[in-house]
Amino acid sequence: MDGVTIRNVKADGLEKLLRSSPWKSLQRYRTLTLVLIAAAPIAPIVFLSEQLDPGLSQVMISSLLMLAPLLLLIWSQNAAWRTYLKETAKTPSGAEADDWFIDAKGVRTEAPSLTWSSPWSGLADVRETPTVIHFILTPSLVMALPKRCLSDDQLTVVRAHVDAARQRGDIKGLPQ
Repeated sequence: MDGVTIRNVKADGLEKLLRSSPWKSLQRYRTLTLVLIAAAPIAPIVFLSEQLDPGLSQVMISSLLMLAPLLLLIWSQNAAWRTYLKETAKTPSGAEADDWFIDAKGVRTEAPSLTWSSPWSGLADVRETPTVIHFILTPSLVMALPKRCLSDDQLTVVRAHVDAARQRGDIKGLPQ
């Protein structure tokens, strides 16, 4: 089976691509969103409880103060994540378009300032979402190939190479 070449792949929306990663440590944003949605009703509840029973508002305020450090921790992790992504986009390799080469041996990307390659056995896993294919080496090294850059024929070839590598036992899946 022949390989596939995908030229001028630009990682627009880098944050969205990486946050859709199946690696749990990269899914902090989802947790933050859920916590903020759950915490949003607290202020009106405290206000209403103050109007109804001043003693009840003390309990609500104490609960809010206990919840505040957790919300602050989650917010700070999210802020660190956004800073990481912004700084990555400013680097030469983070701002350049890549050429991708996928064949029976593995995956390779080339850009003017960076060349990266891995045999299939070097990948922890390959996961596909509706918008991206993730080539996962470690929690902090996930190469994201946007599917919008692939024709239907190229996508079929990429899937065939991934399936062949899985059948050979080269791709073993994410550790539990």
